[in-house]
Amino acid sequence: MTNGAIFFSGTLTPISYYMKGILGNDEYKTLELTSPFDSNNLKLLVNSNISIRYKNRTNTLMDVIKYINQFVDKKIGNYIVYVPSFEYLYMLKDNFRNNKINLIFQEGSMDKIDKENFLNCFK
Repeated sequence: MTNGAIFFSGTLTPISYYMKGILGNDEYKTLELTSPFDSNNLKLLVNSNISIRYKNRTNTLMDVIKYINQFVDKKIGNYIVYVPSFEYLYMLKDNFRNNKINLIFQEGSMDKIDKENFLNCFK
């Protein structure tokens, strides 16, 4: 019997760590590709003063929204905000109030057509 797994992610690095954790060892064949995007166009900002751990999410939600608005107001562009769960995403969606921003939210239960429509928003 042959078993196989395909993982596609821009965040599973270092790959050996995840292979050991998910697959049990790091001896499988892998293919890692370089990003096709210009690294000069990436700006990663981390605010370590706000916790979005499960127990803190309700207390810090409005701070997170405030920071998202501040970043977006400073520079016109496209932004992606990653959050730890759909539950938290829905909390953001329900509390985010800024009519100047076109927001697109992923849903947790998207069928194939919904996923295609969602991805087409980024073309």
